[in-house]
Amino acid sequence: MKTLILFSVLICSISCSSQKEIVENGTKKSETVQIVKGTVHLSGEGCPFYITAKVDGQLMKLYPVNLEDSFKIDGLKIKFSYNLSRAMQPENCQVDKVISVEKVSK
Repeated sequence: MKTLILFSVLICSISCSSQKEIVENGTKKSETVQIVKGTVHLSGEGCPFYITAKVDGQLMKLYPVNLEDSFKIDGLKIKFSYNLSRAMQPENCQVDKVISVEKVSK
């Protein structure tokens, strides 16, 4: 009996993963993305600003919830990494993903 309990605890501890993963379109992806190059756009309609960037070979429109004001320049090309955010996108803002940016540089 002790062996069965010990074995069960061992299996549970091995099967638990600390790496964050998300499921998007039925496939698992890591939540953190490597360095991405994009262009900042200012908009008077819907989104006050957004970033266009190629992610996994697709051009995407990203809304960063924490982009510093010094990077909110129309046409500015930046490099950054990001995590998906649970924040809501602004009303009437049509973007592919809402993100939290990290390691932003020009």
